[in-house]
Amino acid sequence: MRALARLPQGDVALVVEMVPTPAVARCPLSKRGCTRLRWNFRGGETECVARAVPLHGIRRLLHVVPGFADLAERHGYDAAPAPPDALPEHRPEMRYFSNGFYPWDAS
Repeated sequence: MRALARLPQGDVALVVEMVPTPAVARCPLSKRGCTRLRWNFRGGETECVARAVPLHGIRRLLHVVPGFADLAERHGYDAAPAPPDALPEHRPEMRYFSNGFYPWDAS
């Protein structure tokens, strides 16, 4: 969820879609059952898929954390994760994990 918006017809959450991606062998987060994710893109587009979801339609939020091992391999240990408004070439390669340290988020 990127933002909340108050609209006359009802409050909505602006949600950026993420989709599962293959786990990494020997990764401690993958071994613990954390889902590896990436931003969802349509076709060859560089903008993440986003949608406005009415608040009454949200069942739960899932906390995600950047996949720092993958990021460090690509850009070094001082690199920051790519946010949704990052340069287009950086967004598709960024990976995240569901946060296994929040047991109430476990799927």
